[in-house]
Amino acid sequence: MDSLSRTMRGEEARKAVEKPLPRPFRFKWHPIIGCRMKTGPVCNDCIARKESWEEFQNSTSGFWAAKPNEVTVHELQLTEPIRYREPMDIEVAPLSDLFQPDVSDEVRHKIFTVIKNAPQHRFFIQTKNPAFMKHYFKTRVAVEWPLPNVWVGTSVEDQASFNARVPNLLGTNAHNHFLVFEPLLGPINLEMIQLDTFDRLWPFKQMVQAYESMDDEGQRHWAPLHGEPLMRTPAIKWIYVGGMRGGNARPPHPDWVQRIVSQAAENLVPVWFAGFGEYSQLEKPDLENDETLVYVNKRGEYRGRGVGSITNLLAQTLDGETSAILSRKTSPARRMLLNGKHYLEKPPMPVKFSNTQIKDSVEALALRLKA
Repeated sequence: MDSLSRTMRGEEARKAVEKPLPRPFRFKWHPIIGCRMKTGPVCNDCIARKESWEEFQNSTSGFWAAKPNEVTVHELQLTEPIRYREPMDIEVAPLSDLFQPDVSDEVRHKIFTVIKNAPQHRFFIQTKNPAFMKHYFKTRVAVEWPLPNVWVGTSVEDQASFNARVPNLLGTNAHNHFLVFEPLLGPINLEMIQLDTFDRLWPFKQMVQAYESMDDEGQRHWAPLHGEPLMRTPAIKWIYVGGMRGGNARPPHPDWVQRIVSQAAENLVPVWFAGFGEYSQLEKPDLENDETLVYVNKRGEYRGRGVGSITNLLAQTLDGETSAILSRKTSPARRMLLNGKHYLEKPPMPVKFSNTQIKDSVEALALRLKA
């Protein structure tokens, strides 16, 4: 496990958070931009439609005439990953969703043709629509599948979305699977999911436990966990966790994040914690002068000057020690500290490819995609 985790205290912590921290992806690839999916309330504050979109437009000087609520395909970006010979981790379409209905199969086929011809890179693809992703790779994909350099993931925000999306993710035929808990809006138990069939999915045990029967007293019974499972499932190889960003950001309770980190550590799964969004934990909050303070309890209830009109004093009285106190008045690096520690872990890169192992030139692939 390639781990950059470390514990910091005092002056060491102050100096560390002032330094720029590594990013999970060296390159963001934008073959498509824009999203029209509506999977729930979380989409109303999607960073792809707001802050990240504005940052992207500024960084490109408005080169692409695109809108966040429309899906735009950019042919000029399509072969961009092949231009880079040095292996790196690439985030695919971070301002869109490759498996939304507004993206055609033709566009998906072109994207996966590029990926196939850039084996030196790892491509990370996340979606809020893993059910269709599973269907696409089972019935529609045009390249030889699965590709070893593709990582497929789904983003979840609470227990309901975790229970609904993870079974479809683990049912997707792929070499590598990962989970994105961003924005994290509630506590999540990663250990077990009860399926509609009453069978139980144990994501980290990589198995589905068979439901057997209900006895006369109404008690359900399952096959023993130590026996032969109903089904084997693929491993979760990486977990990414982060809070909500933007003007309406609601930070996660630190206990929610710590629970995910602990469960991942128990199962030797690397974790990248991207921070509390716009907030950070405080050891000594300024209750008198910090107007950005917010109190969040373990049930996900928010109070404080930064949320609503209830004062910090009243919030502290109501919630007592069950609430975490977070503030916006902090540096981006400090927001990535969880209980004084950074979690910046990713699976190690595979052995580097030589130039002779990279099959197609940029020009040859470009001609094939136009054909």
